[in-house]
Amino acid sequence: MTTESDPELHAGVFWDQRYRDEAYAFGTEPNDWFRECLEGLPAGRLLLPGEGEGRNAVHAARHGWRVDAFDPSAHGQRKAGLLARQHGVEIDYRCCLLDAFRLEPGVYDALGIIFLHLPSTQRTPAYRHLAKALKPGGVLIAELYSKDQPALGTGGPPDPDKLYSLDCLETDFPDIDFRVARQCRRDIHEGCLHQGPSSVIQLFGHKT
Repeated sequence: MTTESDPELHAGVFWDQRYRDEAYAFGTEPNDWFRECLEGLPAGRLLLPGEGEGRNAVHAARHGWRVDAFDPSAHGQRKAGLLARQHGVEIDYRCCLLDAFRLEPGVYDALGIIFLHLPSTQRTPAYRHLAKALKPGGVLIAELYSKDQPALGTGGPPDPDKLYSLDCLETDFPDIDFRVARQCRRDIHEGCLHQGPSSVIQLFGHKT
């Protein structure tokens, strides 16, 4: 998957450059919204596309989840493996694009989409494809930057086509019964690249 590079086939090169340093670009702690949502759920099977350096996958595995994750960056995969070993957990992490990931329908208890930004031509089919992997009753957890984010300058894609409105995201997931669907401003502190007041969209809901 890709967020800030286009076309998608170049995503691995972009993210390998971003993740090649030993420091974790977005830190080693999980995303706050992801952690908060996961706390109230019984552990099961979790899918994390565009997982980067593994911070969310490792956190979930430490709390009993069986985690499948993928990302186009080999450096991201390597660093995720290191982080998992440091915490004594296992994750199934593939280095690939979405089209190459064998997605089984109806098998996951939860899907986490955390700052996985796609251009408008790819976004809807990709998100709907990922949501098919959820079981009935499975949970979607998402946090993404809104179209108001560039004015804040605290992270996220510079391309406005890869930033979202709440309406478009709700439309992307027609089979999700949302308990939370909101745009809000909050402080984010994730590594060196997500720092400060941010405009985000947060989603939490169950597949019908």
